[in-house]
Amino acid sequence: MNYVKKVNQFRYAIYLSLSFVAMQAGATASFSAGNIDKYLSDNVDRGVSASILVVKNDTILINKGYGLANRDSGLANSPSTVFDIGSLTKQFTSAAILKLVELDKLKLSDTLDIYFSNLPDDKKPITVHQLLTHTSGFKEFPGRDFDSVSKEDYFQTVFSSELEFTPGERYKYSNVGYSILSSIIEQVAQTSYETFLSKVFFEPLQMTQTGYLLPDWKSSELAHGYYEDFYDRGTSIERYEEGGVSPILVGNGGLQSTVSDLHKWLIALDDNKVLSKESIQLLTTKHVQTPAQVDASQHSTSYGYGWKIGSNTYSEHIISHNGNNGTFRSSIVWRPNEDSLVIFLSNTESRGTLWLAYEIDKMLANDTYQPDPIEPNPFRVIDEYVKRTETVSDIKLLAYYQLQTGNDSINSSVINHLTRIYFHFNEHTDWALELLKLNVNLHPDDGNLWDSLGEGYIQLGQRELALASFRMSLTLAPEEGCHWCENAQKKIESLMVR
Repeated sequence: MNYVKKVNQFRYAIYLSLSFVAMQAGATASFSAGNIDKYLSDNVDRGVSASILVVKNDTILINKGYGLANRDSGLANSPSTVFDIGSLTKQFTSAAILKLVELDKLKLSDTLDIYFSNLPDDKKPITVHQLLTHTSGFKEFPGRDFDSVSKEDYFQTVFSSELEFTPGERYKYSNVGYSILSSIIEQVAQTSYETFLSKVFFEPLQMTQTGYLLPDWKSSELAHGYYEDFYDRGTSIERYEEGGVSPILVGNGGLQSTVSDLHKWLIALDDNKVLSKESIQLLTTKHVQTPAQVDASQHSTSYGYGWKIGSNTYSEHIISHNGNNGTFRSSIVWRPNEDSLVIFLSNTESRGTLWLAYEIDKMLANDTYQPDPIEPNPFRVIDEYVKRTETVSDIKLLAYYQLQTGNDSINSSVINHLTRIYFHFNEHTDWALELLKLNVNLHPDDGNLWDSLGEGYIQLGQRELALASFRMSLTLAPEEGCHWCENAQKKIESLMVR
């Protein structure tokens, strides 16, 4: 009896101990969720505009939106908001390649001359593995994501361009390499890249809000992208519907998705539902060392297939990737050993939120970690003042800017860039000129700013003032390394003949 009693007491002690541990873990998770949510909510006015999903120990801590998907209509971001995921697309391309390997349709050692005819000799031996690991040596294509170019012209330019280095020699991130992979997928699968992804991945996993043009987007909550956190560039889907998906983009970026769909995808990868265990191993193997990271992710990284594989001070194994197209920003930070996941999809690439997913990950790893408040985006601060103010006044603008940001002066490059946007879209041009004047008043010895002021006067047809500004820019030119002098001289010559 005494023995049984002691055993029962021992079991009860273990039960209490385990219960306490479980309660502690639950309390910690609850604290982390509340802490993260408060930080994100407090910084919405400072640029947080995103849908975010945070998972710890198989428990979803956060799955919600912050800020607005469409500022004109007031549509809020939510778990079902559709974003452009940028280079997160690459993980689907690499997975599609490995699916074809599993089906014995291709090999990672296959060379380009198997799939493309009339290749220059230096391109023929490049392998699928080298394309996947960014070690092919291809230069980036001289165009932008939404440029209209035929597939034939695209690949003619790509394959006729000189390689930057001998294939396999080193790592250099290459969007072109993944576009080539998408073409290989289409040739082997004998269907379009998007159709193949849809059939083998998206449909089986019920990822109904992921793709380029195949999903029915009519009833979807589409996020508008806000360039520099203020200029509405609409949705990527609108551009696809107007001009198709450019070969510049297919396979390396531009897929649309939601945090909910991406969560389904990552669960499927973790459970080996869409790829074999061997294929997942290939995806997440450190195939090639990447240059040292100096960004806020603080990772020591290598590259797998479509994923960065790294470590930092609190985790030995981090699977991650980022995406951006200059407007939309996305990140996945996955620590499988700690059962931790952050999915971050944003419709603005605000400077203060570039590495927000990694800050959230640090908060998950350390309950006492608290990131600094996000600095207000200077472009948005100025633009909001411009839009609400009829009278042009640089003095009042400066006072407002100081109040909102705590900074006594506006960075000259911010003003230069903002005014280029205003003039390009022919909006707020009176303010644009006033801002350029403010710039030279704040920095009278900067010849580059006088050159920019001259450009502003040209935009508004003020020839004499433009001439005076360009001449001043040359007067202030350094003895060597003047990057604006050629432009100023040409503009003076052009204005003199009129």
